[in-house]
Amino acid sequence: MGQSLLLCLNIFIQIQNIQSQQLSSITCYTQSCGPCEDPLSPCNLKCKGYEDCKDSSLSCTSGEESECIIDCGAEKACLSTRVYAPSTAKLTVNCNVYGSCENTIIYAGINTDVTLNCDGNEDGCKDVTLYAQQSKNVIINCKDYQSCSDLSIFCGTGECIIDC
Repeated sequence: MGQSLLLCLNIFIQIQNIQSQQLSSITCYTQSCGPCEDPLSPCNLKCKGYEDCKDSSLSCTSGEESECIIDCGAEKACLSTRVYAPSTAKLTVNCNVYGSCENTIIYAGINTDVTLNCDGNEDGCKDVTLYAQQSKNVIINCKDYQSCSDLSIFCGTGECIIDC
């Protein structure tokens, strides 16, 4: 009984620690955006308007437990953008609108788990290049008609899954 109570207490503390993490969020409008200040909190870089991050460099927070979320939530929001995640544990790039990540280049680092969501309209991830040769697992979700046309992926050491 003592071990069960200790195990439950340990799980409760871990859940509390996860819930207490705040998501750091930056809305990007300039040629350079990021990283967030706290490497222990998930970092969310948002490009919310038409061409807000066009030709920009988005930098993720570094750290063994860091998480970076890039939201390209408007038409052509991340057109020709470069995403740098050299030592981020988990990288998620969301391309949810027509052409939102067109011509984007993503550089994922060593042991990074990468998820690229191309679940916007047509051309959401058109001509995207993902360099993840030293990353762990790579998951690409292509949910709409031609959302991943001319996509180039260089996968890493783990799984490389493309869901179309």
